[in-house]
Amino acid sequence: MSFAIVPSQYPRKISRLADDVKKLREDFRAVRLQIVRDLRGSDDLVQQWVVHANTYRDIVADSRKTANTLAVVINLYTTLQSEVSSENAGDFVHELATMRETLQGPCYEFGSRLDGLKSAVESFAQLPRINRRMMQSPVSSSWLWMTVGYVGNILSSRTYGLDGGALSGAGQSSSKNASSTQSLVENIRNISSTLDMQKQELQVFQQILEQLTAEFNRYSAVLEKVAEHSSPEALQALRIAQQDVASNRRNWQMIAKALADQYARALG
Repeated sequence: MSFAIVPSQYPRKISRLADDVKKLREDFRAVRLQIVRDLRGSDDLVQQWVVHANTYRDIVADSRKTANTLAVVINLYTTLQSEVSSENAGDFVHELATMRETLQGPCYEFGSRLDGLKSAVESFAQLPRINRRMMQSPVSSSWLWMTVGYVGNILSSRTYGLDGGALSGAGQSSSKNASSTQSLVENIRNISSTLDMQKQELQVFQQILEQLTAEFNRYSAVLEKVAEHSSPEALQALRIAQQDVASNRRNWQMIAKALADQYARALG
């Protein structure tokens, strides 16, 4: 019974995910500050956005618990490997069963929660107060105020003495405000796109769980036969299994370190 090789790219995936989570947390904070800065009397909008930011915070907190649980079980598994023998095969079968049970505790499926958050974020971007400001696009505002400024300059030079430059300056300010609001909506939509990406990235925990559980099951099957009857065939199968397990040990240790240090602790 052959054991699947543990992919060495898991630590890189975990590290990249941690970086992306850090950035998205900052993006949620940045949007909150933009709402305060760009939309006057926006306390209710701020509170709505904080709810969405807190939802993301809770998802990250649960993913950290998942990473910690995986790291603890993997470290225990790799530590006990050197103690396995034909004499204590039955004991190690029990240990593997306990580890499998521990792995069932945390959450591994974050897709539905991220889908719900994405939907809420997109709905927020469509709120009337934001879209009302978006109707004044930078292009239309600039064109309007350039036209007013141009007419003002003509009138000033001919008859009325109006300050066309002042009109033009006011137009630049209005255009800046409209651009600011558009930037806010674009940033919200960028968060929505990033949530889609993280839905895929967070699948790494489920992938690790499945591969670790598969190795536990294969190892248990070999150990159970040895515990039942230490025949030459069973002992030979155990030696082969131990070689396969040993070949994966280093990769599992690197995965556990990435889960604990680069993800769970780094995001604490």
